[in-house]
Amino acid sequence: METLAAIQVASKLLESSDWKFSTTLEVGHEVNVYGTPDWCDETFGGVVIDWELEFDVRQWGVKDITVTVLKLEADIDLNNAEGQVQEHVEINWPQPGRPEGDSENPTPALARHMAVPQWNVQWKRMSRSDDSSSMVIAVQEVNIDLKKHLIEIEF
Repeated sequence: METLAAIQVASKLLESSDWKFSTTLEVGHEVNVYGTPDWCDETFGGVVIDWELEFDVRQWGVKDITVTVLKLEADIDLNNAEGQVQEHVEINWPQPGRPEGDSENPTPALARHMAVPQWNVQWKRMSRSDDSSSMVIAVQEVNIDLKKHLIEIEF
């Protein structure tokens, strides 16, 4: 009987092949910004994350659920103590591929590519701390380190 129930659950999960989501978050709520300049007093802005779920389904049920981040866009304003925007940071990940050319004598396209910081985006599913039988998979928190060019996403 359990095998039949597992097959029914797996079948329902696989009926929809589109398990893609887009999550919008605000700086100061679920988004934390680190590595700001000394003059920065406040940060404002938002982050949009496109992500998907993949299921590893077996005859007996669901073995694993994998989260994959597909795209991330962030717009962050760095304000001084008077509340004036002093710097605007735009992050687009993944970045387009490296254009052809020699880095010693770069083409204009390669020079523009080399001038943009390369961001390292990492994500993980948070472990559950309670014994609840329910499971929520959603973006919980985003940490952006401007100095390290590192973005950590917790689901």
